[in-house]
Amino acid sequence: MHRARVVVALAVGMLAVGCGGSPSSPSAESPAPATSATAEADTDNAPETVGLYAEDLKTALQVNDAFYELRNDWMNSGFTPEQLDSDDYWNLSREEFVEKHAEAVDLPYISGLFIPEWSDNASLVNFIEGLKKQHRFVMEIAYITGDPDYDDEPFRQGVELTSVVPDTDEAATKRVTSEWVVVDNVDKNRGDEFINGGSNAGETGGGTITWDLVDGKWLISNVVY
Repeated sequence: MHRARVVVALAVGMLAVGCGGSPSSPSAESPAPATSATAEADTDNAPETVGLYAEDLKTALQVNDAFYELRNDWMNSGFTPEQLDSDDYWNLSREEFVEKHAEAVDLPYISGLFIPEWSDNASLVNFIEGLKKQHRFVMEIAYITGDPDYDDEPFRQGVELTSVVPDTDEAATKRVTSEWVVVDNVDKNRGDEFINGGSNAGETGGGTITWDLVDGKWLISNVVY
């Protein structure tokens, strides 16, 4: 039995996602990590390692698909119903809880998916900042809808790819242009009540990502959105 906690929340504004301007989401359940990628999580739901490995991912389409699966996992990590009994849940404000656990998740994804010098690339900086904001938005709504006494399951949001075109598929560089649609699971929780304007499922977006092969891993070296 978890301890019941009453949460009074204000409506939260939709935040633009770094992957192209509209938020994104996995359907009713968070997608499992791609078998060709690594995202091992500890009991805190923060991954220990994240990576897209060239040994398993040979083509641009494989790299692209694995990245978007990991991206959905990233956006939906940081809060689980098991944390309703945690000291952090009871001792931190919602904003403090979200920031602490979002940062713990963000760090391994950023270090595992982007080139080390990403901070020198304005496009990558904007892309990562957008993903971090989107992650905190999803986490906050998940936190509010995380009690099984009130919701069937916490809020989840991600993207489903609708079009994928490989522009470059070379041995050490791969570039793919993708289009996607936003999906979520507001049919299983009260997420709609806490999102300004309601769910944005069905919105579309797109962009181009370039990956470079570095020490056996595919790392994002540029984005165009």
